[in-house]
Amino acid sequence: MIEKAYKILEAITQTRGNNSLNIISDRVGIPRSTVHRLLKMMQDCEMIDYDPDKGYLLSSKLVRMCLAGVGDRDFLDVAIPVAQELNSKIRETISINVLVGYERTCVYRVEGDLAIIRSMKIGTHNPLFIGSTGKVLAAGLSGRRYDEAKAYSLEKGKINPEELGKLDAVIEKCRRNGYAVSVQERYAGCWSMAVPIINPITKEMLGTLSISSVLERYTRENVEQYLKLLKESARKIQLRLF
Repeated sequence: MIEKAYKILEAITQTRGNNSLNIISDRVGIPRSTVHRLLKMMQDCEMIDYDPDKGYLLSSKLVRMCLAGVGDRDFLDVAIPVAQELNSKIRETISINVLVGYERTCVYRVEGDLAIIRSMKIGTHNPLFIGSTGKVLAAGLSGRRYDEAKAYSLEKGKINPEELGKLDAVIEKCRRNGYAVSVQERYAGCWSMAVPIINPITKEMLGTLSISSVLERYTRENVEQYLKLLKESARKIQLRLF
């Protein structure tokens, strides 16, 4: 039974399109009735959530559990105080996102003084390649995983086939620069900036740290200041993990 539950969880992170009961059942080769029973059990244990548009998704609680044990200390135990410290300095919205399957998942968020995107909550899943956080997480992928993430986003209608060449160039620039900026790309009147949090030993991306603000605060001075603060904060997280 544990093996079947594991296969279902794995399928939820990899299935392209809507993670419906039938799609998951077909992918794992387990009868629909058994999959339904296990999904219900995992929902009751808060391991997964159900979204009417996307189907079954890993819950923020499970994501936090999976992050436990990164290095010698829990990733969020280290990252959250740093995010709170950054928020206290600039009073902007600070978020921590990680890659789950082929989407980005918000695992922590502290609001700034100004209301920007109140619908964005901890546990929210969003596509890669879009917005500063989506671009930085996509830039952390390479080879097959990068191609699979693009195929997934194409199927979900989040990116256009005509823009693939331009998109690859944008992601490559993000890799070179080590950060991304997004201006009104996802939400009108808002902008954001994100940097990666890198495991200094394996060089793998653990997640992203980002600042979100209103368009009125999109100035050259703020971009320079926020980028410096983000990089300092990301480095602080990395040093405290190992």
